[in-house]
Amino acid sequence: MALPIGGAILLFFFFSRRDQIIHRQFAVELGALRELNRLHTAEAQYYSRFGKFAATLHELESAREADGFSPTGEAFGYRFVLSASGEGYAIRANPLRCGETGTRNFFSNENMRIHQHSCPDQASAADPLVQ
Repeated sequence: MALPIGGAILLFFFFSRRDQIIHRQFAVELGALRELNRLHTAEAQYYSRFGKFAATLHELESAREADGFSPTGEAFGYRFVLSASGEGYAIRANPLRCGETGTRNFFSNENMRIHQHSCPDQASAADPLVQ
């Protein structure tokens, strides 16, 4: 039995819209990954100047190491949180709206390896690396 033309059009728009959402999420997640790399560079520069890692995004921004970074810690549909821990640091990047602005949470630290975990759970060093 053939699909009526109206049904075919609806299917086309459904799959087209779904693909647009997937492509947008991929672009947003790629932006978040690039921002994580930029924060790693800023932390390395901060460490070379002050002999310690910055404990907050505000501290990085104040030292002019993360110029242009949002004071709210939000960029590319993600919220970034930086914390210092002894001789290291950790960065978490979580979608502002899980499933909409991104489907993965990211975690990274001074080792500069980025780990991922599906929303809504937080990513940690125990999770798989981003490939």
